[in-house]
Amino acid sequence: MLLKHDDKGVQSLSVETIGATSAAQTLSYLDNGCAVSSDNSLSMTIAVRRHVYVGSHHGDSVLVRLRKEKDEKGSNVEVQLVALR
Repeated sequence: MLLKHDDKGVQSLSVETIGATSAAQTLSYLDNGCAVSSDNSLSMTIAVRRHVYVGSHHGDSVLVRLRKEKDEKGSNVEVQLVALR
């Protein structure tokens, strides 16, 4: 979502699809050196950069990396880790 505004208010709002994941119950943006714990009490430390943890109650939870450029399928999302339900 991109929101453009100035001192007078909102000028424009746009939404762009960047990829697809499971339906999210929680989203966590992760930056360098964050620790990730899965729902199954499996703990791990991952050096991450532009990553988002998508926690899902109804599907697989995933750790994805957000790329600046789209891949051949038109997605900016690259799945890094899947925590199977």
